Amino acid sequence: MVKLNNRSFLNIIFIGFCMFTTTWASSNPIHLSSSQELEMFYSYRGLNQNIDPYQSASDLILFANSNFIAELDQFRFEARPEVRLIGGTNNQLSTDNPNFLHLESPTRSVETRFHFGAPNSSMILYGDWERLNLSYTNDKIELSIGRKPFSLGVTKYLPVWNKFSRPLPGLNIIPIYFGADGAIAKLKLGEWVAEISQHFYNFGKDQISTGQLIYYGELANIHLMLGNWWNQTVWGIALAKDAFEGSFTSEFLGYGSSFQWGNGYERAINDRISIGIETLYQSDGATNSLNYSPFLHSHFQVFQASFYSYEVLSYQWSSLLKFNFGGLTNWIDLGTAMNLGALYSINDHLDLGIDSLIPAFRTNAEFSNRAFQLSDGSAFGIPFQIVTHLDWNF
Repeated sequence: MVKLNNRSFLNIIFIGFCMFTTTWASSNPIHLSSSQELEMFYSYRGLNQNIDPYQSASDLILFANSNFIAELDQFRFEARPEVRLIGGTNNQLSTDNPNFLHLESPTRSVETRFHFGAPNSSMILYGDWERLNLSYTNDKIELSIGRKPFSLGVTKYLPVWNKFSRPLPGLNIIPIYFGADGAIAKLKLGEWVAEISQHFYNFGKDQISTGQLIYYGELANIHLMLGNWWNQTVWGIALAKDAFEGSFTSEFLGYGSSFQWGNGYERAINDRISIGIETLYQSDGATNSLNYSPFLHSHFQVFQASFYSYEVLSYQWSSLLKFNFGGLTNWIDLGTAMNLGALYSINDHLDLGIDSLIPAFRTNAEFSNRAFQLSDGSAFGIPFQIVTHLDWNF
């Protein structure tokens, strides 16, 4: 196995891009496009650890990115530089405030990130490339190398297969989708798709290898997966099917003697109201709240307990205003993390929103409001949090 150093992966992408643009530029015009996005957040959250002089944290956060795309025949090159700026309204950022930990991109095979400032400063600037990808696509083959978000499976909210790019539902209301370095190859033959992937992700020296066989049929979409994640052989089966005037999904993941299983259902009741529910069972999860620990047993386990559900309802009040109601429920301790939000479209390019995270907890509940944030980014408990945001695309 060849080990990539910090620059080799980036050099491969750059050299490949230069080669195909030089070869065909004289006879085929390159189509260039770009877009920009600016997101501003005001975040308030309780800390409640009694180990910090501040009992709450109020932060101003700014995301800015540019998306560049160059296309030439079946080739496509994408680049997305992104910066994230966080400033504490208390003169300095609290060292126990998880926002400054969540905003820095993870360690990847190609180290391109940078930051200025420290937790005891009043402001920190993070920067990275979240997309840097070269792909080739025709009606039968799709090849991709570089950095882009990587996801697996069919469930939408609770992560069974997809533990790589998506924030946990109900617990992170400032969503960040970090890209992963790797390569993907797909072969399409009628209703069948064969896919292999190799990724170098953020868990130290661990590599992620997967192989999938997917059938897109009239009866259902069926996914079979075999892989190696975090030095563990994994396998899974998933399906998606339209049923009962909605969409049904199911996903199973086995690793060693353990497994996880998720099911979901979504339905549009009418042109204004849609509902959804997903469940997650973890065989390694605790069946009693007395067995909770600040440290999860492995990368595969995303929550403390064995059984969860996530319920969501969306209501389109008007063509411009939409409300969202969600709840992540732990069925072992009966604690719930509730999400309430609203989004107003000011115009085609500008949206104004507000989202909240409210712990409705019981004694010894996982989602209690006494939250501890560890240096590796993991957490125990959740605080009350409210975020207002302004999104501008141009």
